Order: sequence, then structure tokens, then C-alpha cells
Amino acid sequence: YHSINGEISSSWRKDSNILRLTVLIPVNSKALVYVPANNIYPVYLDNKRLDKKSENGYVSIELGSGKYTFSSMIKK
Repeated sequence: YHSINGEISSSWRKDSNILRLTVLIPVNSKALVYVPANNIYPVYLDNKRLDKKSENGYVSIELGSGKYTFSSMIKK
């Protein structure tokens, strides 16, 4: 989507039982991102482990502008 601040996008792919989610947030914007997860396996943001617990099957995080890639282990 092309907003007045720039492109907003998200994409995902599933490799075996790993979900990879990429989001693009435009300049001067914030987004609340929900990543499917459980409390058994950690969620990673740009290859760094997030210290957040999942609630109702998701980890949520508010982010500013930029491009971010999440990965999480999901059930087959």
C-alpha cells in the first residue's frame, strides 16, 4: 500500500515449520505487528531473540519506520 508517508507492506513465507514475516513501515510512522507464536519457541527480530511472551497465540511489538524480518517456529 502506498500511503502519504511511503510504502507499507508485509509478506510471509513458511519454510518447514518456521514462519518468516517481513514488514516495511514508512518514515514518520509506527506499526503494531502481531507475529504468530507460542511460549515454547522464541520469536526472533532481525536474528535477535525477543524477550516477549505470546498472548493468545501472538507476540505483539510496536515498531517505528524501517524494514523488519521476524521468524518464529510454528506447528506443522
